[in-house]
Amino acid sequence: MSKTSHQTTKANAIENESSADWTIKKSGYFRHGGPYDRGYADHWYDRPRSPHYFEGATYQSAKISMKDMTKAQKDAYYAGYSDAAEDNARKGSL
Repeated sequence: MSKTSHQTTKANAIENESSADWTIKKSGYFRHGGPYDRGYADHWYDRPRSPHYFEGATYQSAKISMKDMTKAQKDAYYAGYSDAAEDNARKGSL
């Protein structure tokens, strides 16, 4: 499954979750450059875990490092990394 279709499938599943869970997840889980996306990408490119995200477009906007992230943002990053690991998603592996 490609990264995009994986995220779309997860986005559809999230709509059926509780509003508390959805509030955490919608705050950057699926936005390109958001914490979840960056976690997924770090695993995809075989980079070590290093929580971060971009305020806007990836590499075109301010990078927010772990020290400035909320717990929910860090959780989203780690979820993206873990989901990629669970999917065995690595560049060249699909």
